[in-house]
Amino acid sequence: MSSFNHAMGQVGLVLLTMLLAFAGVQGASAADLGAIANEVIRSDPRNTGIDIAMSESGRELHFCVNNIQSTHSPMDVFRTFLQSAVELKEESYTAVNLCFRGEDKFVLAGADFRVLGEEYGTQNPAYTVRTFPEKLMDMTGQVAYPHHKGGVLYLLRVQMEDFRDMHGKWYMNELLAEIKTEQDAQRPKVFAPDEEVF
Repeated sequence: MSSFNHAMGQVGLVLLTMLLAFAGVQGASAADLGAIANEVIRSDPRNTGIDIAMSESGRELHFCVNNIQSTHSPMDVFRTFLQSAVELKEESYTAVNLCFRGEDKFVLAGADFRVLGEEYGTQNPAYTVRTFPEKLMDMTGQVAYPHHKGGVLYLLRVQMEDFRDMHGKWYMNELLAEIKTEQDAQRPKVFAPDEEVF
């Protein structure tokens, strides 16, 4: 009986080792994700001044914007997101969360993220930009933006409005509020009497 228990223990040990090895192969480590984020910024001079971070929780990826310089636009931030998708296109995420400083704002299906990485450089970038918001869910699980139908000019207008709105809700509104608060703090609180000025 003890030899049976010993054999079962050995089988259990082998299974545990295989499971741990398999788990190690799955996904990028935190260090890998940090290195990938740094490489995305370093590899394209247009990305300098954009601060992003990536992390995993289970099989979900969190792509966070931390800060951007005032000279950058939402298109610059979106480019870093697409370039990150290229670097991670071999991964099988269930979801990708778009976050600002650790707070999730939108969710993209992992399969859509993978397609973005695979199509980068071959798909028309204008099409990618315009149709991206309609792929998102908000944090309550509802569709974030509708799938629009209509003529070309109408679609161009409403899809780009959605794209701008998405970036505002993702990170831009909070960054602009911070800048305004800083500017307000630098304004003088006490003013000289009119007779001293005029």
